[in-house]
Amino acid sequence: MPRVLIVDDHAVVRKGIAAILASKEGWQIVGEATNGNETIALVKALKPDIAILDYSIPPTNGAELLRECLLVHPTMQALLFTMHSEDTVILNALQAGARGVLFKGEQSDLLNEALETIARGEPFLRGRVGELALNAWLHGATSDKAALTTRETEVLRHLAKGFSGKETAQLLGISPKTVEIHRSSVRRKLNLRNLVELVHYAIRVHLIDP
Repeated sequence: MPRVLIVDDHAVVRKGIAAILASKEGWQIVGEATNGNETIALVKALKPDIAILDYSIPPTNGAELLRECLLVHPTMQALLFTMHSEDTVILNALQAGARGVLFKGEQSDLLNEALETIARGEPFLRGRVGELALNAWLHGATSDKAALTTRETEVLRHLAKGFSGKETAQLLGISPKTVEIHRSSVRRKLNLRNLVELVHYAIRVHLIDP
């Protein structure tokens, strides 16, 4: 019985998703959230199997919010359900750990298909989303440095230079918590187990001098 969390700051969208889920036998809505703080709290408390997230979620965005959610509940599957179709939005969501992307306004049966696919543990990447994911993977296969976002690369460089998480946060103008999120994402993407491996990687790809 998949347990679903709906995250969107528009009540009409949440009601529409809820109506579709109500028709799916055995599926359960465990909570609804309208912002990032509510989402993190519900993910911690409820441990949903699937989250349906909008991209425009205050005070951050769906990709950054998903990164935080996966830190506290790594096995959660996420579907980005958004009106934004820009390449950067799609790639940011996939890099953050989204298992699928679906655009608002598409037929409701596609939402059903997306949820069923994700519930099976499979990615839902149709059309242009699939093409972007494939191109990103092919690029990443030749250069793992390309798999990191710009901010992740900045955090990696500062940590490799010996700055603490707090110092890195001050230098980049972000919070220590955000630094830790990026640090965890870098280690996960590059399979780095500790600071020594992080430094060696940074030297190997010429982010810092040996």
